Parts: sequence; C-alpha cells; structure tokens
Amino acid sequence: QRKDTLDQMVKTLEVTKGKIDVPYEIIEELVGCVTEYPVESITILDKIARSEGESHEISYKKEEYRQIIRLTKETKNTEATKIADDLINHLGSRGFIDDFRDLL
Repeated sequence: QRKDTLDQMVKTLEVTKGKIDVPYEIIEELVGCVTEYPVESITILDKIARSEGESHEISYKKEEYRQIIRLTKETKNTEATKIADDLINHLGSRGFIDDFRDLL
C-alpha cells in the first residue's frame, strides 16, 4: 500500500515536473517512509526540491530535508545514496551548501 502510494507520487511528480500544491505535507510524510523505501522517498524529495523556484520553500523544511537525506544515506542503498548526493549538490548550487555539505 505505502509503496504503491510512493510509486504513484513519483509518477505524478514526473508529469507535473515536481510541482504540487502542498509539498511541505509530502516532505513531512517522507520522514516516516525513507527507512523502508529510500529510493522512492529520496526521488520524491529530489523532484520537489528541483521544482521549487523559491528558496524560502526549501528553507522552511530544511530540517526535514536534512533528516530525509541523512536517513537515506544510513540505509546504504547505493541508488538512493547517489540520488541523495546529487540532491545535496543541487541544494548547494542554490545557496544551501553550508546547510547540507556535512551530509556528503
């Protein structure tokens, strides 16, 4: 059930190019999913982060971003870790390097 929901969210974000109405609610939900579904969870976070034009939207949920990235990397899943590292680099390029560098 949960995996199906995450898979559907990935597909939706692909169609909408990462744009959704209330990304902060999704981000909060990912914290509880990431350990069991690291690839899907970090993929969703990555798509949301790359779509958010305003930096304040990332700043607003920075601690959740950090937690999801950290938990993803703790799973030692190779695919998920690569997505997480790419996301950290993307966030760094958007001016958040000091907030995420320690997670690389």
